[in-house]
Amino acid sequence: MLSSWQYICPKCGKTFSNTISDPLHVQYCEGKKKQNINFDDKPYEFPITDGALKDVKRVSDDQDLVGIKKYGKPLDHKMDYNWREMKLQEFADYMKYDYCEYLDKQEAIRILQSAVTLEHAENIRNYIKFALEILTKTNTGK
Repeated sequence: MLSSWQYICPKCGKTFSNTISDPLHVQYCEGKKKQNINFDDKPYEFPITDGALKDVKRVSDDQDLVGIKKYGKPLDHKMDYNWREMKLQEFADYMKYDYCEYLDKQEAIRILQSAVTLEHAENIRNYIKFALEILTKTNTGK
């Protein structure tokens, strides 16, 4: 797998880091005129994007199943809902969840920073254990 922001030239197969000159290489590789690149062939990889999309797909599928279980049918734009208001409600919840995640991270950082000043190994292990408990929460409230 390529690292983030690497590109494989579809004409010559050379691998490049993503710099401003990369598109020029593709246009003028082996002195040929600019050609249209078929991006469906995916001569590049973006592992962060691919991972994020995989997570979104998994969660979306799970949410569809929750909706079917709760309402007896999948989501449909023809349902009599105020989609904008529902979106704002979900966004407000998202912002609260995001802030809670931020607070958890700050608390874990504070605990780990405190552990750095300790002299006894047992106390350090306890601090690390507390921080790990915060950072590895799995409960989603469902």
